[in-house]
Amino acid sequence: MQEQEFNLLDEPWIRVMWPDYQVSELSLSDTLLKAHQIRDLAGEMATQDIAMLRLLLAVLHTVFSRGDESGREAEIEQPEEALHRWRALWEMQSFPEQPLRDYLAKWHDRFWLFDPEYPFYQVPGLIAKDYSVAKLNGELLESNNKVRLFSMYSGKDKAQLPYPAAARWLVYKQAFADCAVKKPSPKMSWLGSIGPIIAKGNTLFETLLLNLTLLRDGLYLWGEAYPAWEAAPNTKPVANIEELEIAIPDNQAELLTLQSRRILLKRENGAVNRYIDAAGYYFVAQNPFVEQMTIWETKTNKQKQIIEYKPKVHDKTRQIWREFASFVGKEQKHKPGVVTWVELLQSQEIFSKTKLVCFCIASVQYDKQQKSSVINEFSDTLEFHSELLTEAGTFWQDLIVKEIDICDSFAQIVGVLAEELNKAAGGKGNTAAEQAKTQFYYRLDIPFRDWLLTLDPGQGASDREERRNAWRDQAQQIAMQLGQELVAASNSAAFVGKTVKKEINGKKEENHYSSPEAWNKFLYRLTERRNSNR
Repeated sequence: MQEQEFNLLDEPWIRVMWPDYQVSELSLSDTLLKAHQIRDLAGEMATQDIAMLRLLLAVLHTVFSRGDESGREAEIEQPEEALHRWRALWEMQSFPEQPLRDYLAKWHDRFWLFDPEYPFYQVPGLIAKDYSVAKLNGELLESNNKVRLFSMYSGKDKAQLPYPAAARWLVYKQAFADCAVKKPSPKMSWLGSIGPIIAKGNTLFETLLLNLTLLRDGLYLWGEAYPAWEAAPNTKPVANIEELEIAIPDNQAELLTLQSRRILLKRENGAVNRYIDAAGYYFVAQNPFVEQMTIWETKTNKQKQIIEYKPKVHDKTRQIWREFASFVGKEQKHKPGVVTWVELLQSQEIFSKTKLVCFCIASVQYDKQQKSSVINEFSDTLEFHSELLTEAGTFWQDLIVKEIDICDSFAQIVGVLAEELNKAAGGKGNTAAEQAKTQFYYRLDIPFRDWLLTLDPGQGASDREERRNAWRDQAQQIAMQLGQELVAASNSAAFVGKTVKKEINGKKEENHYSSPEAWNKFLYRLTERRNSNR
């Protein structure tokens, strides 16, 4: 029988950052109770922090959907009660100790990392293929038998993990696991298949509360909380669980603790050295709006009518501000639940009018073919005035979306210049265009973020027009500077140019490309788009 060891409520294992930027480890209990003193989570990867945040939120959803801030048992039965309860917690500026301690004490035995009956986030007695612990460690990112160079782990540290690190990577694995295991073939882990987005506060307490969506999309009540650690043990043979599909959760606690993999850690001499990994649980649903932390995209029919919403996976090449219309713009038919929640809180005047809001995305990139390995991780944040989320901010939202569209047009114009210069020198142009656009967005990134922070719906129409023109001039200047550099870098062959023949719809065409011609076209296109009101 497996001996109990390492209780996550008592032992330090969650990495946190303090206001002085020092990092330390705390137990799950202390992380929640000291959240108001903590700057942020500080795990090994931003995606690990997302997974950890969801675990902490599952505890909070469970406790505060069943009782209020004083510890009195009272389920939320009306939307107004959810807002009242949330406001009470916000005004306390720290989580009430007794309700949390009472709940965690009741379920203390479900938080052992090693336990014969209820190992945390694991399946006891699991029989399946086991793996080296290096595969559990997300920092190593080993795949296709290629070991990552300059890894932070090597030798003995690579062959085993101390219990705190193993616990963190266990939580991460359940959220972002790839499809590498074969029997049975797993579905993509839930967080790996969506575009995770969270709201960020000045402290971990604020971050947790801003993401504590006590109403679905700010409107609807949740079902009864049902986190994974409260589930009864699975009575099916652990070596042959065929039915892995579950009904879509109707509550946040169950969704936030979804076990995308069946895992069992193995230990030796006080460390985890191997683990068993098998396909876990998943759900299939159209419009899975139970998820509150994703950006959405739509599927349309031939008549361009929306027939389905699905989570939009992040593109690591696109900065978060370029997705502004996807999660803030008024044209977005279904915004992320956390954004809608923060909008609701803003409308209730819980936030100060001078407060900034911040949203963060974090995701992993899998190999394109089989999704059998993680090849990259990326994250980004966007900060802006909270009033932009209100009705008063609607005109400013339109302004921002239009200027992002202008930026995209400028990028295309820069790309065309690079393509034509490359063709003038005898190349094909495609690669040059993409490289130039990437460089343009890189140069535009910080200036756009700085400009966004200057926008305040309290400013008048004249201020709005002034700021719009100032930004457009700056964006045009950045494009001009890059264009000049591209022309200067072109060779003498490009100055003379080249005639390119091609056939379009059965008709032969000839086009001459040269650096002077390309530059003149570039100036015309840029100026025309700069002065456009679209």
